[in-house]
Amino acid sequence: MINIFKNRILPLPYELIRRVLENLGEAVIAVCIYVAKNLYEFLILTAKLIWEKSIKLRIRVFNFLKYAVIVVASPLVKQWIRFSNMRRDIKKERRKKGIIAAAVTFFTYLIRFLFGKKGFIITSFNYVTPIISIFFLFSVVTYATSASHALKLTVNGQFLGYIDNEQVFMEAEAFVLQRVNYFGSAQTIEIVPEFAIAGIGSSERLTTHQVANEILKISEFNLVNAYGFFIDGVCLGAILEDDIHLIRTTMDSLLAKYRTGLPGEEVTFLNNVEWDKNELFLDDSVVDPWDIIRIISATRRVSEFSTYVVVSGDTQCLISEVLGMSEEEIEKLNPGFIGRTLHPGDQITSSNEVFEPYLPVIVTVIEEYETNVAYKTEYRDDSDLFIGSSSVKIQGVQGVNFVVANVSYVNGAEINRNPISVTVVSEPVTKIVHNGTKPLPAGRYSTEQAQYGLFIWPTDGGYISSDYGRDSSWGRNHRGIDIAGIGLNSPIFAAGSGTVVLAQYSYGSYGHTVIIQHDNGLRTLYAHNNELQVKVGDTVTLGEQIANAGSTGYSTGVHLHFEVRSGNEMLNPNNYLPQR
Repeated sequence: MINIFKNRILPLPYELIRRVLENLGEAVIAVCIYVAKNLYEFLILTAKLIWEKSIKLRIRVFNFLKYAVIVVASPLVKQWIRFSNMRRDIKKERRKKGIIAAAVTFFTYLIRFLFGKKGFIITSFNYVTPIISIFFLFSVVTYATSASHALKLTVNGQFLGYIDNEQVFMEAEAFVLQRVNYFGSAQTIEIVPEFAIAGIGSSERLTTHQVANEILKISEFNLVNAYGFFIDGVCLGAILEDDIHLIRTTMDSLLAKYRTGLPGEEVTFLNNVEWDKNELFLDDSVVDPWDIIRIISATRRVSEFSTYVVVSGDTQCLISEVLGMSEEEIEKLNPGFIGRTLHPGDQITSSNEVFEPYLPVIVTVIEEYETNVAYKTEYRDDSDLFIGSSSVKIQGVQGVNFVVANVSYVNGAEINRNPISVTVVSEPVTKIVHNGTKPLPAGRYSTEQAQYGLFIWPTDGGYISSDYGRDSSWGRNHRGIDIAGIGLNSPIFAAGSGTVVLAQYSYGSYGHTVIIQHDNGLRTLYAHNNELQVKVGDTVTLGEQIANAGSTGYSTGVHLHFEVRSGNEMLNPNNYLPQR
């Protein structure tokens, strides 16, 4: 049956495929010819149908084109007829009356052609006039809609110029009064404004300073060109042009103290300082440049406030000494401070007077540094750990970012840090903590039996038969305690959660022994066991059974030898076990 399938059934489809492939080219060509033929016939039928259904449309289009040709060609035909008549009449007059009569006839036709009722000039005027009118109307509308308007400013009857709004004048007026009243000048100025809306086209508008100068120009004061020294808009005085170099040198030296030459460094004044505009000032506003230099080069006393948090045992006297302030000074900042009862956590406001430059300097530099990125902690359930226990499977590692930032300092104190770019050097590693979900074993102590900072009693009952440090019969101090009164193979429990670091049979004189390392750095030892229930590396939970009681090693009966260690130091277990 298999041979028949191979020899008869299988060759049939392969033979068919071979034949199809051999004739595939001819089949494709035949299909393309068929499609092209039918597409051509479809297009011919479609064209015929459109032609038949568009008879009325074609007639309308033809009539429209004919009418358009007639309309466009009619003036040309008329001119051609006139030209033909002109040639005929010129020849006729030349034959009859000579060349002069022919010239007169030519000029007659020329005048009719240009200035006749239907001549070129009149016809052109009839066509061009509406176009010119439309263009003129468009220009008028455009100008009217785009024309800008402003306030025409007149002060004390004299036209000063155009301004955007009344606010410009009000600021200029305040500026003028500031100049006039500088240093308590007794001079006064009368300013009576008048406003009117006007279209100004391309005329320029006056700025606040320009308006102020124009007002001063029309006043009767003695004016001089000088440089006003302003700090945050407040004028300290005006300096003549011959003395302005002193101000420039002083300003440069004040900034130079803070320049470090670091990349991208910018050193400027924190306040808005202006001193390089040449404007009109009253002559009594001019001051000695050294007066301004002494002001801006000086320091001023400022108060810095901080908060002190009261701790246990603080008194008014003690706080006064710590803050370096008298109780009366503290009372001014904290009404009721003297005589009241202080409690831990109370906040006391204190002040400290410091000196800073009259003109604070802000320095902005580009700094590059690395910063740590905190890692996340992920908690997972672990059925291999008992309920109440946990184990760190992967220690968290902080990530590191490389930061490029603009950092600003005022008088050396940082006020702003703006990162420009942050590049990840290393990603943080997530801390993985497994929390136990395994049910507690039978006979296990409850964690509620353990007190904070103590271990639980490691056996089910029993008493101390040999205490820590007591001289034993073999003549040396006892390094732990012996718990007797327990039966053979009774359970021995872990006194606290931790990791098994030793689980060894026949551990010298200790016999079968278990040692557990606890998270608090201590170790506990359980000796003379009969059987061990754990191995090295196991994570055990407080109260978990780790062995069965016995009398292995150097022992005179069934008991548990229990030790507490810190490194190589032997500690008294009684200090770490609950009172019994």
